[in-house]
Amino acid sequence: MKSIFKPYFKLICLSCLLLLAGCDDKQAGDKAVQQQPAPVVPHQDRFGRYDSIGNLGGKPVSIPGGVVFTWVRYIGDPGDFDSSKQAQKYQRPPITYQLPIEGFDFQYRLTDGAVMSYREQTEEDYLRDNRTLIPEGKPFPWGYT
Repeated sequence: MKSIFKPYFKLICLSCLLLLAGCDDKQAGDKAVQQQPAPVVPHQDRFGRYDSIGNLGGKPVSIPGGVVFTWVRYIGDPGDFDSSKQAQKYQRPPITYQLPIEGFDFQYRLTDGAVMSYREQTEEDYLRDNRTLIPEGKPFPWGYT
């Protein structure tokens, strides 16, 4: 009795395995294709500046070109003055909307919250305020973050 049960059990297990292997789950394949991130197409403004992109606080962001005062710093990047061998070998992963941003600098007008952007009206306002308000000792309406 024991010898007859063993081959039937193997046959049933093998047929179940073949049935499972032959199943084609097209929905799972479609979901996998949909979950892949869209290719990054850098946005460019009329002056040829590219947006800075990344993940800021769990949200994908695109910071318009000319707004960032210095540069966008990503988590994991070595410091600006780090001359160690480890920093020299550092290879930043490709910049995508998933790459976490550590910080960036920008200037803004305190009176109305306008963000200063280079080659725009706000840059002219900033330069005019620099020329007129600072020499007279008046409060400067621009902040830096």
